Amino acid sequence: YDNFEIGSGNDFYPINKLDGFSGEAGNSYGSVVGVLFSAYDLDLDNSESNCAVSRRGAWWYTDCGDSNLNGLYLKGPSGGTTGMFWATFRGENYSLKRSRMMVRRKQPVIATTVAPETTTLVPETTTMPDDNMPPARRF
Repeated sequence: YDNFEIGSGNDFYPINKLDGFSGEAGNSYGSVVGVLFSAYDLDLDNSESNCAVSRRGAWWYTDCGDSNLNGLYLKGPSGGTTGMFWATFRGENYSLKRSRMMVRRKQPVIATTVAPETTTLVPETTTMPDDNMPPARRF
């Protein structure tokens, strides 16, 4: 995702922005803007059940969702949704061995502006400093 933002822990880590998906695993996370982080002891998903309990891992769930990268490792095809999964990759019944979520700083946008050319007129009576003067006395 090229553009994402996770809010403060005081607000339960809401996903405030998420767009610009690219990659080969598919987008199993596209409809989570506004969703809060749900845990075993703090059920903040919009499901009647506690998705963190039923899916065996805390996550940003939308009705127990299409992904859980905090689930269990169940050695591949598992026949259930308690494993770590990314539905658009191998389905929700395939437990992934590992996942890695990384944050990379965007390249800064450097403004390139050209300063206007200025001309300074020096009167002919101006004297330039003597090269033998101490540096502190030069102007």
